Amino acid sequence: MAVREVKGPSTSHPFVHSPNLLLLAQVAETWHCRPSDLLWGRATHFQLDCAAAAALWQWREEVIRQDH
Repeated sequence: MAVREVKGPSTSHPFVHSPNLLLLAQVAETWHCRPSDLLWGRATHFQLDCAAAAALWQWREEVIRQDH
């Protein structure tokens, strides 16, 4: 998955609708931490963590659908 640079804060509309949010969620899951921990406090933590969790769940649902 290619990550493209998105201008603006990590809670911005462009960031949330880019592949970067899913990538952030996947890395955080791998490292067993909150996605917001990877951004060194540059975002509203709760909002970012919820958005990343939703992106991860949607991605998993899509993967499961494709496998069946």
